Amino acid sequence: MDGLFLLQEAQGVDRLTMLTDDILLSILGRVDHAVAARTSVLSKRWRNLPWLLPELNLHVTDFLPAPCPDPIEEKHMGRAMASLTKSTSSLLGNRHSDRTITRLSLQLYMTGNRSRDIGLLVSDAIDREMVKELHLAIVDEKGPNDCENEDMLRRALRVDGFFGAYPSVLGCLTRLHLVNARFANPDLHHSLFDCGRQLQHLSIENCDTGDCSPEGRQLRDAFSKLRKLCIHGIYVEFDLFWTMNLLEAAPSIEIFDVEVFLLIPFRFLTATGY
Repeated sequence: MDGLFLLQEAQGVDRLTMLTDDILLSILGRVDHAVAARTSVLSKRWRNLPWLLPELNLHVTDFLPAPCPDPIEEKHMGRAMASLTKSTSSLLGNRHSDRTITRLSLQLYMTGNRSRDIGLLVSDAIDREMVKELHLAIVDEKGPNDCENEDMLRRALRVDGFFGAYPSVLGCLTRLHLVNARFANPDLHHSLFDCGRQLQHLSIENCDTGDCSPEGRQLRDAFSKLRKLCIHGIYVEFDLFWTMNLLEAAPSIEIFDVEVFLLIPFRFLTATGY
């Protein structure tokens, strides 16, 4: 084998060129999409490889400038969302493509109109049966102490609008992560609790329902297949009865993780195999 490598190197063939597409795709699958996309300029062979990946990770934080600014401002988030939209369009926008994406991991900000553009692309890809499974993270760069009530209420409205506009997203949603949202209006509870019967992992960070508790039926319908539940950012004033209702509604849960906040974060309970 070493002799073959030496012969091909002498002929101007590098070792990467000798690798099969399956091996190269395995390598690309271990890096973020921004890096994978940049490899397409290496050669004609590499040009189409990122578009052949069976699992895609499209994370908005991968498109933030490097080194990452501190703090991350609205302009940085807006530019990252613009780049994410462009990448999503290039990967999912071809209606004549016969590719299948077994899992799409999508992370985005709810800022401007870019989330709508991305939602339309993802929803259309799901309707065409191009995407089989979706992991969705709707994130924010503000810490819990920096979030005003109005900001959290506004973000909950945007999340509700997103799911309302693209109901196909719920059909293959197996993981959901939400940050900094207050679903204080009972009409918005379906965004958080009627999120499809396929949901297996739910993570909510600094989110609540205000003074309104969801109905038991809502919880049971949403969490029938839930195996992992993470609730971070519960304050000491929060009624843990609501949390216990979540557990009762999830008969298949395997991992339960709750974190309460005093003046500093404090891990209140972590249970495995509940």
